[in-house]
This record gives sequence, structure tokens and C-alpha cells, in this order.
Amino acid sequence: MVKVPGALDEAGQPMHEDGVGTIPGLYFAGLDFALTRKSGTIPAVAEEAHHLVAHIVKRRVDSRSRTPGVDREVM
Repeated sequence: MVKVPGALDEAGQPMHEDGVGTIPGLYFAGLDFALTRKSGTIPAVAEEAHHLVAHIVKRRVDSRSRTPGVDREVM
């Protein structure tokens, strides 16, 4: 079970949009109806994983472009 403050609603369900948690850096895959109607099934997890990885990569690239004075090769 997830025990991160603010990650779950009052009913104990993950708070997210398309698998991207409301807490930065927290992601969910395999939830019913998270991204498509087939979410929550084993075959859908691979598709959701691709979606979440793309989000993580975009977030990382965006944060690198906003960080002044950071060596881009190190990140």
C-alpha cells in the first residue's frame, strides 16, 4: 500500500491523472480505467508504462532546461 501523504484520496484510491500521481515523481500503472478502458489488465500495463516513461523523460528534459548553471552532461 502507498503511504505517501497526499497520494491517496479519502477512500484510499490513488490521486492521479492518466497514471501520473498528484505528488511529483509518483506514478501508477495497472489501475482500473487509469488511461484506457483496458487499464487494469496485464496487457495494458505495458502501454501505460510507455506513457509514464514518456512523461518522466519529458519532465526530466524540461527540468534540465530550467536549471541555470547545471552541467547538462551530468544530469
